[in-house]
Amino acid sequence: MGFEKEFTNHVNLNQQELNELRAQLEDSFPQTQTEELDSVRGILGKEPDISIKENVEEILNTYKKGVEIAKKFNSYPLIPLFKKEKKEIPPHIEISTDVHGYTYHVLKIVFDIWIPENESIFLRKVELALNITDDVEDKTRLTVADSFFPENQYQDIFNFNGKLEVGIDSNFKIGVNSIKINTPVGGVEAGAKLNTKFSSDLIMNLGVLTFQLAQIEAKGKANNKVLWKFHTQLKNTSHECIVILQVPKEATQVTIDVATKAYPFKHGPWSLFSKDLPPWYDRHTMNIELGQQAKN
Repeated sequence: MGFEKEFTNHVNLNQQELNELRAQLEDSFPQTQTEELDSVRGILGKEPDISIKENVEEILNTYKKGVEIAKKFNSYPLIPLFKKEKKEIPPHIEISTDVHGYTYHVLKIVFDIWIPENESIFLRKVELALNITDDVEDKTRLTVADSFFPENQYQDIFNFNGKLEVGIDSNFKIGVNSIKINTPVGGVEAGAKLNTKFSSDLIMNLGVLTFQLAQIEAKGKANNKVLWKFHTQLKNTSHECIVILQVPKEATQVTIDVATKAYPFKHGPWSLFSKDLPPWYDRHTMNIELGQQAKN
């Protein structure tokens, strides 16, 4: 059975946690006689106009205000989608369904993270982790991630403007179907085309959006644990992830524990005033009630 849910969580530190963070920051920021600070003085020919106290207060104010982490979940069975679109069900899926007793569900997760307006604090990395369980007694038949999007991607950040289409091919692989990208070159946007080589049997239009793609690490195929790591240098971030769940037909409920971790970074004018900061955490647990749908 399909479902759609939305969550928004405000994550910040209480006063005791702020006091502990203050102590950590005051101990870790360089003192006035460090060798590196002396080098900065030598380069500038004067005392750098940087206040350690101001740096600490700026960071503490950000953690006091906190961040907003919003997630939207959407799930629906995959095979009825093929039928509705009048697409032939790939043999791979038919065999798995008819012979091995599995069904397939699409899980789409969109999550956004907003930090307070601050010119020197960015998000260095964002992690999204899924832990998938079900109510099947036979532990040799687990609900797993058959495939997911995005996969590992190691490239520079692009701005995707236009219609983003995700396709599922006859081998049940997910990919992006020929989209237009704009890359900033010397302050001027230059058009380019990104094509992936796959013959799509089913296209899911995700709509018009601006999608910033950074380096991505992803793992968890054929596993009940999936992890994405988005390496970024952005003020705020938005990501869309899709998982195709392979579910035993006897399952009546799938539980997905979704954990988000965002790693902020304080950017200073000199490297000694730049700092990785404690991460923000957010967690939700969802139950997908399958009922008789899993037997279709």
